Amino acid sequence: MIYAIDGSSRKGKGNEKLRNIKVAILAFSLIFIIIISSGTFNMEASAKRKHTYPIPTPSPSATPTATPSPTNTPVPTPITSPMPTPISTSNLAVKGITAMLDALYYAPNAPVPSNYQPNGWTDLQNLGINVVRIGEGPEGDVAHFNPVNYPNEWANNLDSFLTIANNHGMRVTFQQMGSQWGTLFNIVPPEPAKGIQGTSITQSKALIDQLAGNNPLKHNFITDPRIYAWCVGNEIDIGNPTTYNWCINVLDYIRAKGGQAFISTPINSTISSDWLTSINENYIEPSLAGHVDYLSFNYYNALYYAADAQKAGTSVYTAAYNIMIKELTTYFVSGKGNIAMSNLIIGEEGIPSGPCTWNGVNFNFTPQSVSEYYHAMYDSAKALGIKNIFFFDAFLTYNGQGQIADGQPWYCINQDGSYVTAKTNIIQAAN
Repeated sequence: MIYAIDGSSRKGKGNEKLRNIKVAILAFSLIFIIIISSGTFNMEASAKRKHTYPIPTPSPSATPTATPSPTNTPVPTPITSPMPTPISTSNLAVKGITAMLDALYYAPNAPVPSNYQPNGWTDLQNLGINVVRIGEGPEGDVAHFNPVNYPNEWANNLDSFLTIANNHGMRVTFQQMGSQWGTLFNIVPPEPAKGIQGTSITQSKALIDQLAGNNPLKHNFITDPRIYAWCVGNEIDIGNPTTYNWCINVLDYIRAKGGQAFISTPINSTISSDWLTSINENYIEPSLAGHVDYLSFNYYNALYYAADAQKAGTSVYTAAYNIMIKELTTYFVSGKGNIAMSNLIIGEEGIPSGPCTWNGVNFNFTPQSVSEYYHAMYDSAKALGIKNIFFFDAFLTYNGQGQIADGQPWYCINQDGSYVTAKTNIIQAAN
């Protein structure tokens, strides 16, 4: 920090200036000799003190790594310096997390899911989570939310689920409104490139009508305050005209019913095959302006920089923080258009623990690296003024083949309810 010099120190004659300088030099020399002789000055203390300064500004030379370095080689011990103090004092509005539905709820007449966590809601509550982002999970429609398959019970089940969440101090949003496997509300965007036909616009509107009150309870879930907002798709390619047209119709219909709606990380593959460029809000937001209430951005690219820093034995926190600031600014915040800062969402952000392979790259993050990365996630969002963040993800879940459902250990809570403390300690402290 640079402090301004009081103009009064510049007053007076030249000789007075010279005398003042000499006196200052003599005083400083005497103080320095006293400190050295007392043995209280050392480099270790100096190094510790320097970390009490505000977060460093992102390095202008930080550029994406063309070919990230695999990290399946032995991992050196990373630097474990204290974390800098965030430069922003603004609080998070949403401290959220993604959780699979089968870990938290099942219909009264459905078998208990193998991934069910009986204390899951309390575990999330103890982390201070105030919005839970629900994915359908690997065990299908265990909640019986699909109005097509369960016309007489879905509304009761959804109301029961929202009541449980509310009783634990949480609102709910959904990762999407349905999938090709008939989960959630059966409102599925068409994705021709993936061979997903989706739900027709006409049927989607009819199902939204049911959510809006045309149901056995006569309850309007679209405007229910227990719902944070409605997400019509996750990481879907709106560069495809069929997908885009469906999204606009469904988004507008939800909003016409009084709800708030958005897409979690829309992609436009016609812009670029590069992931970050294809989700750049500078290109995406203009096509959605006037149709969404929030912009949501799933961000993982800093993993490669963290892996390189861990391999080099340098600070994972600094490497992750700097690239997060740069890329979240470039690809997200700068392209927000007329969307308020308070309506920007980091929809997914996290780091796997231990050894795994993701996007063809081998990772083996230590607990210290994981902790520093989570701290950087939180600090960078706060420094940029992003008030809504969903950590990815909550629970360890398995698929039918006994494999980790997400493929990598992103989770924060083990099946026995114990925390992955390298992650949960940071989540609990975030505010």
